[in-house]
Amino acid sequence: MNASPQIKSKIVELCETLVADSDVKNAREKAEAFLANEEAVSLYREMATLGRALHQKQHNGEEPSGEEISRFTDLQDQGDANTAILSFIEAQDVLRGIALEMERIAIHVA
Repeated sequence: MNASPQIKSKIVELCETLVADSDVKNAREKAEAFLANEEAVSLYREMATLGRALHQKQHNGEEPSGEEISRFTDLQDQGDANTAILSFIEAQDVLRGIALEMERIAIHVA
């Protein structure tokens, strides 16, 4: 099913508004700066990967080793001290907030 011209027009209008919004621009710049920082991206990936592995272990009833927990804590501390990662998380929060607001409006309108 193709969207009607009126729907397409409103979608374009919404996209233009989002692109022009200063909070969205700032979030995009933060995300792009993070992605350009190979060290921050690598640290973030390692932290996320280990976090998922530890979560999966616990979900399967296994106990993570002290070494695994220590490594994850160390990665978290490094991540908390990394301004690129902190800015990226802030950017995610802004964009997630916009998405949630759009979802709330869509549910309310429906």
